[in-house]
Amino acid sequence: MQMIIRYLMVFILAFLLVFIIYSIMFSRKKIKNKQKEITEVKLLVKKYNLDIRKIKYKNLLFTISIINSTIIAFSFTAVFYVENYFLSLAIGFVLLIILTYSLYEIVGRHYQKKGSKKDV
Repeated sequence: MQMIIRYLMVFILAFLLVFIIYSIMFSRKKIKNKQKEITEVKLLVKKYNLDIRKIKYKNLLFTISIINSTIIAFSFTAVFYVENYFLSLAIGFVLLIILTYSLYEIVGRHYQKKGSKKDV
C-alpha cells in the first residue's frame, strides 16, 4: 500500500510541476506571438480538419497542457523506479510514443465530434 501511495505522490508532484511550466509557457507564447500557433494545435487542426475559429483556443491550450503533463508525469513515474538504465530508456520511449498517440487521438476525435470541422 505504501508503494502505491509513493507512486501516486511522485506522479502528482511531476504532473503539477509540468502543468505549471506548460501553463506559463503557453501564456507567454500567446502574449509574445499572436500569429504563431503552437505545434500541437497545428497537428490537431491538420490531422482532424478542425476549424480553429470555432474552437475556444484557451480551452484547447488547457487541454494540451493537461495531456502533455499527463504524458510526461506518467512516463517519469514509470521510469523513476526502474534501476536498469537501458530498460528504463526503452520503457520511457515506448510509453511516450503510446501515450502521445493515444491521448492526442482522443482529443482530436473529441473536437471533431463537437462539430468543429472546417466547412468544405
